[in-house]
Amino acid sequence: MRRGLLRTLAGLAFGCAISTALAAGDPSIACFDALATNSSIAPLQGKVVLKVGAHPDLAMLSDDHRPTKRERDAINAWVAEGERCYDLGNNFRASAYPPVVTALVDESMHALETLVAKLYSGKLTFTQFNEQRQSSDDAYRERIAQAVQTLQTEQTRDQANKQAQQASIETQQRAAAAQESAVEAQREAAEQAQQDERRALAVQMLSNMKPTYVAPPPPIHVPQTQNTSCYMLANQMHCTTTGN
Repeated sequence: MRRGLLRTLAGLAFGCAISTALAAGDPSIACFDALATNSSIAPLQGKVVLKVGAHPDLAMLSDDHRPTKRERDAINAWVAEGERCYDLGNNFRASAYPPVVTALVDESMHALETLVAKLYSGKLTFTQFNEQRQSSDDAYRERIAQAVQTLQTEQTRDQANKQAQQASIETQQRAAAAQESAVEAQREAAEQAQQDERRALAVQMLSNMKPTYVAPPPPIHVPQTQNTSCYMLANQMHCTTTGN
């Protein structure tokens, strides 16, 4: 019975303390709501809150009776059916509820277990049970709301930090790109200046150059050749010289 009480009350605590938007997706919540029409739990109608999220009415807060045997049997059925309902939402709660909320529900179900055990054993009247249960629900609802608010604040802060970090990274990237562009521009300007300097130097060298006079070669002297031919005519020698 202890295990059943724990699990049932955990489900009830979820319904009491978690926002309607979140609880609406938990299959356990609809199951717990259906317990209000379960015939085996009918003896508890009007004596304790059976519908998730509801509050005790004046009759519940003014019933000084302790559970009869029939009502204790109904409490047992409530616990058994509650365990079944709780199991329906195991996967949903594991993925949807923040760990800090789960921890608070674990804490609250131990407090509720104590109350139900005291009601079952006759140590509490229905009035006392309903008053103490409502007080416990209110306290844990406030603690869970504070925990959720803290989570939202932390999430907002984390998002702001991430945005600031991203903005800083983008600023650094733009600065690095601008610096790289400036370095590239300086390099290109230096190369252009060197080219201009070399070109100007070449032009200067050409303008400073004077034509060199090269004297024509001296005339070549060709030696003159003379030929002398002699012949006899009337017993006389005649000679003729040709050439310069």
